[in-house]
Amino acid sequence: MWMCRPEIRFLVFVKRFLRFIGFLMYICIFVIVLKNGGENVSGTKKKSEKKSEKKNQYIFMYATFPSKATVVPITEKLIEKKLVVCANISEHDAIYTWNKRVYEGKEFGVFFKTREDKWKKAKSFILKKHPYETPVIVKLRIRDYNPGFKKWMDESLDD
Repeated sequence: MWMCRPEIRFLVFVKRFLRFIGFLMYICIFVIVLKNGGENVSGTKKKSEKKSEKKNQYIFMYATFPSKATVVPITEKLIEKKLVVCANISEHDAIYTWNKRVYEGKEFGVFFKTREDKWKKAKSFILKKHPYETPVIVKLRIRDYNPGFKKWMDESLDD
């Protein structure tokens, strides 16, 4: 076959190359679908699907506070409003920069347990009540959990 004219050899090569590129494209699409957990790759979803998805995504919110006296009332209100189910509060040493200076002191780090659909309201509430000018409030997705945790979270957060 390779003994034929150069044009034919080139066409055979191009055909095989295009077939290989097509195969690579299928693999790339497969990997993207796997990374998205099988969701619609185009990203278009109905509003009801998005809302349902948020209700099934559990998160930790992490924030720091200057004192336990600051944390407790904010946490109690968040729980009363059903924006979080629990808070794990720990005192720790902090070294940080602020206004181009290095500081060292005690802070209280808090992990709040909640769901994605409560994130915006909980974050907004903390920002309104927080004494820091620029508090850290971050969201950490929980990828895997036991069924009892899910049940407890849903029972505690739903009206």
